[in-house]
Amino acid sequence: MGSFVPLDDSGGDRTVMGGQGTPSGDNAAVFASGVTAGPRVPLFTASEDAEYQAVVTSRKSFFDYERHYQDLLMTLEGDDILDRFRVEYESLHNSLVSTYEGEGRLLRKCANLQADIDSCIRKAASAAELTRGDRDTITELRDETERSSKKLGQIKEKEAQLREVITTVKQEIVVLQAKALEPIDLPAQEFAIHEMRQLHESLQREEERLTQLRENTSRSLGATQRRITTLLQNNTANIAELTLIRESISRMEEEAQVMLASKVVKEEELRAVRETTVRRIAYCTSQQHMLDALSEDHERNGQDLRDAQREESRLAEEHQGVCRQLQNVHTALQESNEESNLWQRRMREAAAELQRHEASAECMHSRFLKAQQVVEALQRRNAVMEAQISEQLERKREATAQLRDEEAALVRARQVTHAATQAALSARKEVDLLHEVIADKESEQRRNKTWLAEKGVQLRMLEGALAFCEEKGEHVRQELCKVAKEAEANDAKSKKFAFSCALLLSEVESRNHELTEYEETFPEMEARIRHQQALLGSMVAEQNTYTSHCDHLKHGLSEQQHNLTVQVAKVTALRSAIQKREKDTKVEAARIQLLSQQRKHLEQHLTDYQEQAEKRNRCAVALGQEILGLREVLRNAADETARQQRRCNDVLHEKDSLNRQATDRAMEVNALYEQAKTDGALLQRLEGVYNEQAQQLEHLEYQTVQFEQQLRQMRMFVARLPELRVLLNTATRELQREKVRVRALLDEAGRPLNLHPYTELVSAEPETYALLQRVHKLQRILVQRRTELDEKQAAIQTAEQRYMKAKVTVAQQPGPEIAEQLIAYQQNLVKKNQHMGQMQEALEFFRSQTDLFKARHDVLRDRLTEMGKTYAENQAEQERGSRAGARNTSPCLEPPSTTSEPAVYHGFVAPPRPTTESVTTPASLLTPPPVSE
Repeated sequence: MGSFVPLDDSGGDRTVMGGQGTPSGDNAAVFASGVTAGPRVPLFTASEDAEYQAVVTSRKSFFDYERHYQDLLMTLEGDDILDRFRVEYESLHNSLVSTYEGEGRLLRKCANLQADIDSCIRKAASAAELTRGDRDTITELRDETERSSKKLGQIKEKEAQLREVITTVKQEIVVLQAKALEPIDLPAQEFAIHEMRQLHESLQREEERLTQLRENTSRSLGATQRRITTLLQNNTANIAELTLIRESISRMEEEAQVMLASKVVKEEELRAVRETTVRRIAYCTSQQHMLDALSEDHERNGQDLRDAQREESRLAEEHQGVCRQLQNVHTALQESNEESNLWQRRMREAAAELQRHEASAECMHSRFLKAQQVVEALQRRNAVMEAQISEQLERKREATAQLRDEEAALVRARQVTHAATQAALSARKEVDLLHEVIADKESEQRRNKTWLAEKGVQLRMLEGALAFCEEKGEHVRQELCKVAKEAEANDAKSKKFAFSCALLLSEVESRNHELTEYEETFPEMEARIRHQQALLGSMVAEQNTYTSHCDHLKHGLSEQQHNLTVQVAKVTALRSAIQKREKDTKVEAARIQLLSQQRKHLEQHLTDYQEQAEKRNRCAVALGQEILGLREVLRNAADETARQQRRCNDVLHEKDSLNRQATDRAMEVNALYEQAKTDGALLQRLEGVYNEQAQQLEHLEYQTVQFEQQLRQMRMFVARLPELRVLLNTATRELQREKVRVRALLDEAGRPLNLHPYTELVSAEPETYALLQRVHKLQRILVQRRTELDEKQAAIQTAEQRYMKAKVTVAQQPGPEIAEQLIAYQQNLVKKNQHMGQMQEALEFFRSQTDLFKARHDVLRDRLTEMGKTYAENQAEQERGSRAGARNTSPCLEPPSTTSEPAVYHGFVAPPRPTTESVTTPASLLTPPPVSE
């Protein structure tokens, strides 16, 4: 139709994305910080806004033009002569109405584009905030990995120290067993007892320290059990998520295949359209050559016509000479009878020629009337088409009203979602504060909560990636729909152009016939032929614009193919991420199995150690009974040996507990290694998500640039509206001028004129006077008909020029492209509303899931605390029972109290030490050593 080509996401300057328009990650981060930190710069200057307001206010003058049009119609309604001008004025008025409605559509589209630009800016700001939050999470995870590595080094050092302590204790136990088997010398017995008491005190301190270590290991065991349960739950959830993501990927691949098939079909259609355009261009060139040949023939005919005109002028001069000779006819009537007869015959021949000319003029007039009827039929057809266009415009207005209602509903939904997101953010902040308070009190629970938060972040990342893929798929579908609609519109345009070309060719043929008939008498047809050449030139220009539009569509299809390749690459990246996630889940399942197996091994070791302890207790009881049967002299030595046996049993128990602690520490080290690996993988995933968000931000920037370009084009079109108004004013002035000229011509036709002073022949020769009067009358009629024909030809030329100008102005107006864009926008809005509803449902579902998980976590935490308390109480009761049993089995081995009688020396038995030295120990030795986290 015209030079106005709408810009969309699929065509135009899409090469900016793939070339120098894509900024790097650092530039994207700088841009995001600038968007969020600095004030928003207005897109338009004050002068541009004032110009826009002036255009809006100038639209109010349309009603004045409408009233003026109605007044003119009332004046031209009863005049049949000005009916053609009235029809043309109606066509001009219809073009004015169409321009007014197109201007209104453009203004509404400008407002919609402004709203889209604002929404894109808000999206860019939100994306920048998300990138900042992701950057903070990445730094926190790095800090946690550094802390875990430091803790791992400390644990390794503690493990080495504990191994050294275990080796030293084993050596001491071997030495003590060897000493117990050796015979005790009576002189060195006192020194040995003193050393044993010191060893007993050190072992008691070591026992207290090991009990504390055992409590710590029990706590860590409970934490590992809780971790195992949470890992199992997360594993099931991740498996379900992976299945859903795989299904969505399969669906997206199927849609991509369908899109590729439709793209191939569209390319074939475009190829066919291109071939048809080439054929039509060749046909137009052949017709142009034919017109050139006809123009040459017309020049030759014009030369012949000029020769005939010269002959006619010569005959007119001879006729004047004859008229001068007739003045002297009174003096020589008899001599000039023969000459008068001759001249009468010549006059009869001239009258016959005049009759033939009149017949040809009547034929021309009838043909002119037929051409005028054809023009009127075309004008009626144009009026019908304009009525259809007005109906379509009314439908578009209704659609725009519905679109505004839907946009208002969308704004309300966005406000509701914004309020919901703010409430969620506030709730999240409160939860973070509570986590920080609890973290100060319970470090182990803080680790679990951070781990749950990390899993939640992973879930949100997967949801965002899935939503992004769905949006890309919808975007690709919309672009394909747009391309299909544009191809259909182009097919319709090509059909219209073919029909117009056929009409023009038929007109050219009819006018060629008319030229062959008019070449002897009317040289003015040359101007019309030139005008037809101008028409063909305009058609060729329109064909060129159509070919350029086809090239534009081809470029858009190439950009669409590029977007499809990018989408396939993103799908492959998502697939690789899913495979990594599956590997991580497998690794976690293996860890869970290892932890369960290690737990079983620990339980077996505990049972074995308990059996060994019971056996050793029985052996100790047997040894005490045997020692009771010994001699009274060796009673004290037997007591000392029993004490040494008890100490040996305690040392063995400590050895077992140290072995268990070593195994627990090894398990913790392995767990920390695995956690470090998972933290590294999580960091890589978060970096990938950050890169994706940066790309999305770049895409939003590109969309804002496109919207700005469209807005500039709309403003350029609005700036051309005053020129159209000037054209309309000039057309009205020319119409008034033609009306005045027609009235003047009618007045002149109504006045009778005496064109020749032949008054002397009235009385002398009335017959010759009658013949002269008849000749003059025929000449006047011929001159009048020629002037009328010239005027009508000039009027036809001016009307055709106006028609072409109006056609050009109408062609420059926006056509059905805006309607297609409105339909595409409406479809996009419906899809976005559906997607918004789905996102809200998903948000509510995930909120309910998070609430359930929190409640479950609280219940499990309470259960674990109760289980830890019951376990500690049971262990304390078992220890008390074991100690009470050991005291009951060997009551005679207890040290004597302070109230007993003073010790007496019996033989070779060494006197006992004071009880205060053997029983009491300083408080500093009983305090457990500090345990570092």
